[in-house]
Amino acid sequence: MLSSGFSGFHCDALYELLAGSPAFDLAQTRMVFKWRRDMFHYTAITDETQSIMPMSEDLLPDRAKQLIVPGSVLLVNPINTDLKGEIDDKYQYCLLTSHANFTDLEITQTA
Repeated sequence: MLSSGFSGFHCDALYELLAGSPAFDLAQTRMVFKWRRDMFHYTAITDETQSIMPMSEDLLPDRAKQLIVPGSVLLVNPINTDLKGEIDDKYQYCLLTSHANFTDLEITQTA
């Protein structure tokens, strides 16, 4: 939930165990958000981890070169030319709360 005038981010997840399903422990979970591409271009995960995000088209073969590490690409012809030569890795947008020293999670609207 994002609220005007409040810094921070709150999100809930509901999990349902259907009748007849085996019991399990949920040690880790992931949440993925698809932001409106016309409004969100910048992310601040921690005070030290902040960046402009490439567009989804920037990850296509004509704009990026696949690297050896899965999920990582070299941006060779990005829409935002300031990102040329940058490496985009899907894990750079992750926040490991048990290891991170952060004060806020901020997604900035740019339009």
